[in-house]
Amino acid sequence: MIKDISIEVDSFKDIFDDFDPTRQTLSRDFIEEIKLRHIQRPDVKKVRIIMPVKFKDMKKVSKEAIESIKIHFKTQENKKYKAILSIKKKGVLFCTIGLLLCLVAVFFPTLFSLNDTVIRLTELMYVPGWFGMWEGFGKLFDFPKELRDDEELFWSLSKLSYRFEYIT
Repeated sequence: MIKDISIEVDSFKDIFDDFDPTRQTLSRDFIEEIKLRHIQRPDVKKVRIIMPVKFKDMKKVSKEAIESIKIHFKTQENKKYKAILSIKKKGVLFCTIGLLLCLVAVFFPTLFSLNDTVIRLTELMYVPGWFGMWEGFGKLFDFPKELRDDEELFWSLSKLSYRFEYIT
C-alpha cells in the first residue's frame, strides 16, 4: 500500500508561479497535481516533493513553499466555507420572510376589522410566504454538493504533511 503522494519537480519554479517574484503564489499546475493525486488516494496523509539534490541547501525556500501550500489550501477551504455559509444565511432569511408573510396573512385580518377586499389581498401573502419558506429550506439543506466536496478536499489538503526530499 502506498503511504504518500510523491511529486517530482525540477526546481522551485515548478512550485511557484513564474509571474510572482515574491514566491507567494503557487503554480496552478502544481496545485492541480496535488489535488488530482489526493482525489485518487484520499487516505494518504503525506506529500513528498522530490527535487534534485542541488536545492538541498535552500531550506528557507523549502519552508516557505510548504507554508505557502498550506496557506493556499486553508484559504481555499475558507472561501468554500464562506460560500456555503452565505447560502445558508440566505436560506434563513427566506424562511424568516416567508414565515412573517404567512403570519401576517393569518393574523392581520383577525386583529383588525377589515373589509373583504383587504382580507382577500392579505390572503395573497400565503403564496410568497410559502414560496419563501420552501426556497429557504432548500437553501439551508440542499446547497450545491460541489461546494461541500471542495471544502472537504481543501480542508484535507491543508492537513496533509508536506516535506521535501532530494535525489541525485
